Amino acid sequence: MVFGRPGIAWSLLVGVAVKLLRLRIGLRAKTFFGLIIPIAGLFLLLTFAGESYLTEIIRDSHTQNTRLVAGVAEGIVVQHTPGELRSDHADVLEPLVRTSALIENVAVFAVGPGASRSLLAAGGQGSLREQTAWQTRAIKSQKTVSVESYEWLNIASPLVFADGSAGLLALSVNLEGRNELIRALHARSIWAYGLGLVVLSGIIFFGLEHSYLRPIHQLRAATALVKKGSFQAPPITKRADELGELAQSISDMTARLDRHAQALERRLSELTVLYNISKVASSSLDLDKTLGIILESAVKVTEASSGFIMLDRRGEDEKMHLELKASLGALEDDSGRSIVSEEIADYVGVTGGPLLLIGDIARLGFKQKQEFKDAIYAPVSLAEKTIGVIGLINKQTGAFGKKDLQLVLTLANHASGVINSARLFAELQESYFNTIKALAAAIDAKDPYTRGHSSRVAGYSELIAGQLDCSVEERQAISTAAYLHDIGKIGIEKQILIKPSRLTPAEYKLIQEHPHISARILASVAFLKETLPMVSGHHERFDGTGYPLGLAGADIPLGARVIAVADAFDAMTSNRPYRAAFDHDRALKELKDLSGAQFDPEIVKIFLKHFKEVPPVPEELAFPSRESAGV
Repeated sequence: MVFGRPGIAWSLLVGVAVKLLRLRIGLRAKTFFGLIIPIAGLFLLLTFAGESYLTEIIRDSHTQNTRLVAGVAEGIVVQHTPGELRSDHADVLEPLVRTSALIENVAVFAVGPGASRSLLAAGGQGSLREQTAWQTRAIKSQKTVSVESYEWLNIASPLVFADGSAGLLALSVNLEGRNELIRALHARSIWAYGLGLVVLSGIIFFGLEHSYLRPIHQLRAATALVKKGSFQAPPITKRADELGELAQSISDMTARLDRHAQALERRLSELTVLYNISKVASSSLDLDKTLGIILESAVKVTEASSGFIMLDRRGEDEKMHLELKASLGALEDDSGRSIVSEEIADYVGVTGGPLLLIGDIARLGFKQKQEFKDAIYAPVSLAEKTIGVIGLINKQTGAFGKKDLQLVLTLANHASGVINSARLFAELQESYFNTIKALAAAIDAKDPYTRGHSSRVAGYSELIAGQLDCSVEERQAISTAAYLHDIGKIGIEKQILIKPSRLTPAEYKLIQEHPHISARILASVAFLKETLPMVSGHHERFDGTGYPLGLAGADIPLGARVIAVADAFDAMTSNRPYRAAFDHDRALKELKDLSGAQFDPEIVKIFLKHFKEVPPVPEELAFPSRESAGV
């Protein structure tokens, strides 16, 4: 019975432990519960087992002492006859009760035939004077019989008196003291077992924590960092056991992964740079924008502090003349001295070979002393001809190496074609603009009174477009359209253009045809396609009464509305065959009065505020006075 209850408890605890170990909980929790549950079971087992063991010890000791006292009492009693005991029982039995802490009651019986008995003497409470079954069993068996209840232990022992007659000694022992002692010792044993097991479990757990759990969690943290892309070695690589070997293996793997990641990152940077260059080549031929993106990519991928691009601008002597076209970052030191060496750039441009410079460059034979930590100068070549130089100065982390130099050379090789295309486009664009200006000058030459008119209208239009938050491309298109807005007048007879008197209806109708003529002339030039709506619509009126299509409000292209204001103002402030030029105040008042009818109110408002900011037209394009025109 004693070991049955711990067995059931142990089985339940083992079952709970198995269930917990199958849960997805942390290793520390599993270890903790894996220790606590068995130790708790052991505690229960020891508690129940300890109670039985102590009880048996105390009971055996108590029984032996009781039997010893009973033997002493028996030795005293058998020395007397029944008559002596009957007469002197107080002197014989009472001392046994008083002097023994075990005996509560004592009685002596004379045994007759048929197990009959008569009381000879009694001590204590006298409850043993009654004849009981256990006393009868002792007489019949001639052996000592003991009967134990929770509170009492009764002993009956047959004996022979001094005169040879048979007798019976009955003793009663109070077990309350023994039971109290058992309970006290049991409580103390539970506390002792519990404290000992707690200390033992703590020692085991912290030993496991220090030796295994903490290193395992450090390995887990290291692998989590690897998963996030941070390749750090675990801090337990110096352990001389299996965990140390595992940590060293993880450290080696993270080091290799770090090298591969750096290589992939560098390759990705290279591909990103090349992609950006290709994207620029396919989306824009603006030279400044192209150079800016190429330089920004080079500085970023090499971690340079600053950089620059110089392009060759060959003169009539066919010698290389490098000109700074793009820069990023500081190109001067703290004292204001340039850290860009034109001497080194010229050397790279002429030789066509790159330079990786670290530290003092005086030993290379250059006369200029440039204050920089390290630098890369690489040629930008096209068809074995150097068209420029790209330079990167002062690497932010470490120093430039051969890999950086090779990367810059690769970048320069891919960028050369894009740069050349953008530069050729810029030259072609400049030629177009020069052609446009020549056409505008040819138009103005037909009418001496409108000399410089197209240039001034273009200047006013650029000013207005700048205040309208137009993009660079839109501003450029408006400026071009302003230069060409009267190109259709080439098809109008000069006599009509400079006629001093009022035009006839037929002549006015011819004048109204010049926007159509302009559109037909420009339609064949793809480069000028965006300008067609502006040129053909610059005589439309905001209220819809203009020509040639009668457009109104926002239906009129923005550029046409801008040119309309600029054209009208310059026409009013210019001398004409049929009238003298208005002063600025009168011309501005006319614009204000016609705002909302002929002109866009917002554009008029902007022009009234900013018209004085237009730079003056060069002297060779300025219009003549009426006197110089012969009027």
